[in-house]
Amino acid sequence: MEKYELLYTDSFANSLDTFISDWKKLKLSQKKIDQYVQKIFELVHSLEYFSDRFADVTDLYQFDQRTRRILIGRQYAIMYRVDQKSRRVYVGSLVSQTQMNFKF
Repeated sequence: MEKYELLYTDSFANSLDTFISDWKKLKLSQKKIDQYVQKIFELVHSLEYFSDRFADVTDLYQFDQRTRRILIGRQYAIMYRVDQKSRRVYVGSLVSQTQMNFKF
């Protein structure tokens, strides 16, 4: 089984930084934040071998490119796209599921 390359968008890094900052303001412990971030990266890294693992939400959100969604707990999601030809996974923003503004 050939491995896919993970490419994190700038919007992913920015959104993760924003959420971490918000969690700190909410007085979540550093241990809890670290556990949550670790879970996020475990789910994303699973895409290296199982790129189609999560639900296709292209029609649900009316994207013009095939897009999949990783659900993280009840509150958060990450949208990602897979380029089968180049074997790359483009990881988009971490968003609250109540947000509808997804960026890649």
